Parts: sequence; C-alpha cells; structure tokens
Amino acid sequence: MTTGVCRKTRQTCKCELLSFEDILEQIIKPEALKKIIPMLDEHIENFLRVKLSKEFRFVEIIGGVLGFIIGLVQVLLTYLTS
Repeated sequence: MTTGVCRKTRQTCKCELLSFEDILEQIIKPEALKKIIPMLDEHIENFLRVKLSKEFRFVEIIGGVLGFIIGLVQVLLTYLTS
C-alpha cells in the first residue's frame, strides 16, 4: 500500500511540478536573468539598509572604541620608549 502511494505521489509531482532541471533552465535564460537581477539588487539593498543597520552601528561603535584603545597604547609605547 505504501509503495503505491509513493509511486502515485512521485508521478503527480513529476507531472504537475517542475523538475530541478526545468527550473534551472528557466533561470539561466538571458531574458530571465535580466528580469531577476534588478529584483535581487533591490532585495539586497533593502536587506543591507533595513535589517543590518543596527549591526552596522554596533560595528562602527566597536571599531571606534578599539581604535581609541589602540591609539592610547601606541601613545604610551611611544612615550615610554623615547
């Protein structure tokens, strides 16, 4: 019974859904790429602007703090060695 259901499901998927090869063929067509690339650019820009803005702010603050500490260490080393 189970193999019959599996066989029917596989046949249904094969007939009604696109295979990976069909999808790949549709994606790599030049006219499809011309449509997809602007949408990808928009999604990437939106992701970077909206989703990562907090993380970028954190990286900027940590960079400033570490730069300040490294600068102080350099000043101290320069002062101690001269």
